[in-house]
Amino acid sequence: MDVIKALKDLIPRTSFPRRTIIRAIDIYRHHRTDCYVISHPKCGRTWLMVMLAKAFAVHFNDPRDIVWDPRDVICAVGRKWPYIQFTHDGVDGPPASAGKQYSERNYHLYRKKRVIFLIRDPRDVLVSHYWHLTLRKRQFHDSLSDFVKHPWWGIDRVIAFMEGWYEHRHLPVDFLLVRYEDLQQDAAAQLRRVLTFVNLPDISDETIRTAVDYASFENMRRMSLNELADNPRFAIPDRDAPESFKVRKGKVGGYTDYLSTADMEYIEERMRRGLPAVFGYTPSRA
Repeated sequence: MDVIKALKDLIPRTSFPRRTIIRAIDIYRHHRTDCYVISHPKCGRTWLMVMLAKAFAVHFNDPRDIVWDPRDVICAVGRKWPYIQFTHDGVDGPPASAGKQYSERNYHLYRKKRVIFLIRDPRDVLVSHYWHLTLRKRQFHDSLSDFVKHPWWGIDRVIAFMEGWYEHRHLPVDFLLVRYEDLQQDAAAQLRRVLTFVNLPDISDETIRTAVDYASFENMRRMSLNELADNPRFAIPDRDAPESFKVRKGKVGGYTDYLSTADMEYIEERMRRGLPAVFGYTPSRA
């Protein structure tokens, strides 16, 4: 198991020095981390996490059938690396922090680390995040149109996060851009890129195929209904509401089923003004 996470979970929530202890644990974890996977919510983080966990489990001979966290696998097999931390880098915080801007200090935290920046079409991100916050987290109670324009959850925040990290891509020791859409097109090739980036180029093609199959949409949805049903990350609040599933649709371009013409125009105007063209997400109304 991930001993660091287990230690944090053991600290009583009412403990006076809780914040101090957790801060010390976070500092240690940061020191230990070889690579960060940074993403906005709903960009495929869990998918990549599960693929890496299975690839590590097969490669390092972890006998467990069900794995989902690569850190847990690394600890279970007695290795110290690669220790990969997954983070939203604060962009998933509460709306009360809506005025927060990323400072140079935030980016400089990663100066001595490798960073994988995982991105997805902002239009798909918005729709998926909306369902996540309305049906899973119960943190948002208004319409999708309201969500699109929201100062914290909306399109402006998504673009600012993506643009900011791309502008600071030179700060980490190394930086790898991975797109959700490319994972969909060829998950094995993208997983190979990630494994090579974290200095594991010798993992076999067979192991990669096993990891990709294990993390397939169908198998992850099956596990969320069975073996991982009690895991908070995968638990389903309402089995009669498919939009509440952690593994919801995984569709590229699915936003067209939900966004109104007015919302699409609003989003794509923001994309034209602020989203780096290198990401490859071209507004449909150029």
